[in-house]
Amino acid sequence: MAAAAAAEGKDRLITNGLQTRMPAALIAAEIFALQGVAVLPLAGRSVPGAVGCVLGFSIVSITLPHLLVGRYGTAAYATLSGRIATFSVADKALAPLGAVALAQSAGYGWVMAAVAVASAIAAFALLAYHRL
Repeated sequence: MAAAAAAEGKDRLITNGLQTRMPAALIAAEIFALQGVAVLPLAGRSVPGAVGCVLGFSIVSITLPHLLVGRYGTAAYATLSGRIATFSVADKALAPLGAVALAQSAGYGWVMAAVAVASAIAAFALLAYHRL
């Protein structure tokens, strides 16, 4: 637990430092783009690379409240956050099962490809969000 709290604290420092230079949507888009296009398929095969990918995703999760409040204000934050959490929790619970099924039927390379494609889609969606 202490290690997770320390990692989250570092992620928050990184995110706050980056947000003084660019909007939260662009920070998240850049992390997803790096993970989807370059980092995940190559680095995800090693323990340090996988840890780096997980830290990147936690930085992205820290930016979500900034995106919601920036777009919809604090009055709508709780409702929107709850709606997003419903799908997010379901996805986090089902994704490992889907990954195992895909890895067993088609191979681990297809799992990495699916994650890379999903990351690239997320990056493009965040760029579109930023432009609105």
